[in-house]
Amino acid sequence: MVKIRLHGTREENEKMKRVLKTLEKSGVLAVLSISDGYVDRGESKYERVYLDV
Repeated sequence: MVKIRLHGTREENEKMKRVLKTLEKSGVLAVLSISDGYVDRGESKYERVYLDV
């Protein structure tokens, strides 16, 4: 298992989650879990998403 942290805007993270799900469908990897987005502190436009792959 590999733990991955995505860090970017909500739109960027959603794109990466779609890419990872496509890789899962093709049999390249298995996505075990995807967390909800956690917004950074302050007025940041970025969020973090954690994945177990």
